[in-house]
Parts: sequence; C-alpha cells; structure tokens
Amino acid sequence: MFAALRPFAAIPTRLALAGAAVMAVLALTLGGLAQRAVVESQSVAAAEARVVATIEDAQIHLQNAALAVRDGLATGDPGRWSAFEDATARLQRAIETARAQGRAIDELSAPLARRVEQWREFREFERLGRADEAARRIADASYVERSGAIDAAFARLIDGERRVAAERAHALAARTGALLAGAAAAGLAALAGLGLALATARRMRDSLTADRERLRVAFDAMNEGILFYGPD
Repeated sequence: MFAALRPFAAIPTRLALAGAAVMAVLALTLGGLAQRAVVESQSVAAAEARVVATIEDAQIHLQNAALAVRDGLATGDPGRWSAFEDATARLQRAIETARAQGRAIDELSAPLARRVEQWREFREFERLGRADEAARRIADASYVERSGAIDAAFARLIDGERRVAAERAHALAARTGALLAGAAAAGLAALAGLGLALATARRMRDSLTADRERLRVAFDAMNEGILFYGPD
C-alpha cells in the first residue's frame, strides 16, 4: 500500500521543483534584459555626450573665428585671418556633424552663415584699408544684439540636449531598476521553491522511514507466521 502511494506523495515535490525551475529561468531572462538595459543606457549616454560636445565645439569655433576677426582688423596680421579661415571651416564641420547625428541645428545655420559672410566682408574692408569701418560695425548695437541672439540659441540647444539626455537616462534607469527588481524577486521565488521541494522530499523520506520502522516493529512482535503469495 505504501509503495502504491509513493508516486502521489512525490507530486508536491515535483511541482515545487518545476516552479523553482520556471522562476530560475525567469530570473535569468530578466537579469539578461537588465544587463542589456545597462548597456543601452551607457550607449545612449555616450551618444548624448557626443551631441553636446559637437554643439559646444561649434560654439568654441565660432568664438575663435570672432576673436581672429577682431585681431585681424586690429593688427592686419595675415596669420589671424588664416586662423579665421580654420575656425570657420571647423565650425562648418561641427554643424554638419550635428546634422548627421540627427539634431535640428537649423535654428543656428542661417544666423551663422550670415555672420561668417559678414566677417568675410570685414576682411575685405581690411584689405582695402577700411579696417576702421569694419571695427565700427562690430561695435554697432545691432551687431552686438545678433551676437547675443546666436549665443542664446547655442545655450538653448545645449540645455535642450542635456535635458533630453537626463530624461532618457532617468527612463532607462527606471527600466533597469524594474528589471533588476523582477529578476531578484524571481530568484528569491526560485530559491523558495527549491527549499520547499527539499523540505517536502525530506518529509517524504522521514515518513517512509517511519512507516518501514513501524512495519519492522510489527513484524518482530508477531508470534504467528506470515504467508506471502501472488500470481506466481
């Protein structure tokens, strides 16, 4: 009778082991997803940092070009005008890089193009001996106002990119945290299932041992003979 009941007694253990296996697979899956989320977060952060760096580089090249123009008009040094050409070329490359990164920098493209063209006019004034006139235009209120507008546009772009980067980082961090929490919960559930299976198996073993011991004691205490028979 006891042997016939053993398969049924093993059912809770098997169920606990199956549940533990499922939870372990789920924990591994969620852990893998969390690892991917971490890698994605790092990749996004690096990409956003490159975008901000590109825009900041463009602003630096613009400032270098403006300084070279002022120095060129003040000194007539051809080397300063060479520095101007180098800075404007770098500025153009930075703008093209920002576009390639998928960033809308059109707000600055037209003002920057006009500013570079104006600087080239100033250079021509210097060649014609009219550096004083170019200097007066640089000091003009409208020139200063447009320069401020360009600086403000750069600041808006950089602040906007940093805000987008922070929002994406926050969203990815929340996603990673949720996946890690799920993986931890599934791992704990797997451990609990394994513990339950071991405890159930231990109870079954103890129960069978007790049954055998009771039968042994009963047989030892019997005075009558016992006949075993079967189909054979």
